[in-house]
Amino acid sequence: RMGIGSRITIYAEGKLGDTAALLGCREIATGYGYASGQPASAHFGLGNASMVDVEVILPHGKGKLTYKGVTANQMLKVKQ
Repeated sequence: RMGIGSRITIYAEGKLGDTAALLGCREIATGYGYASGQPASAHFGLGNASMVDVEVILPHGKGKLTYKGVTANQMLKVKQ
């Protein structure tokens, strides 16, 4: 639920999977300590990039989702 355990990786546009074009990586988690919590979301600062490629690796071996040509300055809701 809520994507907890998913790993989101952002690449420069047209370079999905190219480690040299990696812009950022986050894992969705909601708590790291006693009585603490964070929203189940990942925020990326893209600098001057206006479009990126996104890879989402789902937890528990449920597969991988890819999105190419995603525009900046938006919230992307990922559904399995």
